[in-house]
Parts: sequence; C-alpha cells; structure tokens
Amino acid sequence: MTVRGMVETKGAHEIAVTYDVTGEIDKVRWPALSKSQFRRELWTTTCFELFVGIPDTERYLEFNFSPSKEWCGFSFQSYRVGRSDLRDLVFSSFNVTRKESMVSIHAQFEIPETLSNFENSEHRAALTAVIEDTDGQITYWADTHRSDVPDFHNNQSFERLMTPRKDPR
Repeated sequence: MTVRGMVETKGAHEIAVTYDVTGEIDKVRWPALSKSQFRRELWTTTCFELFVGIPDTERYLEFNFSPSKEWCGFSFQSYRVGRSDLRDLVFSSFNVTRKESMVSIHAQFEIPETLSNFENSEHRAALTAVIEDTDGQITYWADTHRSDVPDFHNNQSFERLMTPRKDPR
C-alpha cells in the first residue's frame, strides 16, 4: 500500500490537501460515510492529518480528515500543550472518492484566523496518516519520523514548505 499527500495554498485564504491511498485498499478499515462535522479522536482509526507550524513560534495547528467526512482542528501553544478546538472551519470542498484500487480524500478550507498574517509568511507543514487495517492493526505514515516512535506533533517533521499565493484581486 502507498499513501501520498499534497498540500497547497489556494489564493491567499485557503488551504487544499489531498491524500491518495493506493494498493490493497480492501485491507484498510474505512470509517462509514457520515455527515461532515467536527469530531475529536478521529486518529483512533483511519484518518489523515495536516500539521502547520506558525513561523518564529512554537505554536502549530493540527487538522484531521476522516474518510467518513468528519473532521477536527486544533491549535497548540507549544508541543502538545495549550490545545484549543478549531470548530469553525469553512470548507469549500470535502470529497472522498473510491475507485478500484485507490481512495482519495480532498479537503479545501478557509485559513483559520489563528494563522493571522498567513499571506505574508511561509509555513512548515507535515502530512501524516493513521491507517487501521481490517485486523485492527494501526500504522502511522509520515514524510519522516524524527524519533524512535511515531510522533506527528514533533515540529522537526514539519518539512513541507507552504508558500501562500497572493490573491489576484
């Protein structure tokens, strides 16, 4: 199985993230489709995550996207400390597509106010995934793991550069 992800900015005010899972997708425990809504602890089964570091601070954001179409977002003041819910995400799209040997999750949403001044700075990001198989085994996927155990909150793993695009207006 392969998990690939892409994150990009759309204009100055949106983030788009896409995850593609290919291969033996029938061996993955996929959550049943649900209403698109905020729900905590999505990471306890198959879900896809985006971490965004806030420049020159220890602060970062975490976004979770479930194949059920449920989602959650959090703001942290520092490493796993000072967590606040981001319940007001506004999605312009959130799609889950399944083909013969591929599942794609695509979400595009407005940049939260927590990322103030987003359009004037570059941000480091990490795309990660939690995959539960049909036997209940969980694997943790990331571009890189910077410690002996999977720790998606480790900001040294935030290696992708997100450069905002200026709004053409």
